[in-house]
Amino acid sequence: MKQTIRETKKISPEIHYLDVFTKILSKGGQISNMCFTNGPESLQISFEYSFKGFPSKFKEEFKYDNERKLISWITTANEKKYSIYNSSIYKTA
Repeated sequence: MKQTIRETKKISPEIHYLDVFTKILSKGGQISNMCFTNGPESLQISFEYSFKGFPSKFKEEFKYDNERKLISWITTANEKKYSIYNSSIYKTA
């Protein structure tokens, strides 16, 4: 099977997990299992969500540095992980 790679818009390191959270809720999603881990070097946030009538569950994981800039954003869908953003790949000026 031939695999197709699509280019996507570059994600801003200033994206906030609440923007994603709000978008999910605005589309009728139900949030569950929210977890915050705040350490001296980073802030980690994860939450699960689903949509009524749709059997799949999703999970979002955000990691920010001590200045609250996005380090990584990972989405899990149907037990597969997708890296949405990784600061080691996307360098900003």
